[in-house]
Amino acid sequence: MAVQARPTPTRRPTLPRPELRLVEARRRRANLHLFTYIVGNALFWSFLGALSISTDHWYWWPIVPLAGWTLVLALHLWHAARGSGPRRGDT
Repeated sequence: MAVQARPTPTRRPTLPRPELRLVEARRRRANLHLFTYIVGNALFWSFLGALSISTDHWYWWPIVPLAGWTLVLALHLWHAARGSGPRRGDT
């Protein structure tokens, strides 16, 4: 039994059904949306904190876009998690 110095690369297993590829793509996009939401949330609240400290007033403007974005993100994650068949617009 010989040990290979450089093992041959294995191919990534392909998903057996096209529907599963669509679900996987939907979940990947939802995870990217979640990541951008977290980064955007951190930026909004950092900017709000800096603005509030420098002016001695608390401006609540980030709450409105973040509330809308939270709703859209929740719908996106729900759509990705339910794993139903392909929908119009999924490629």
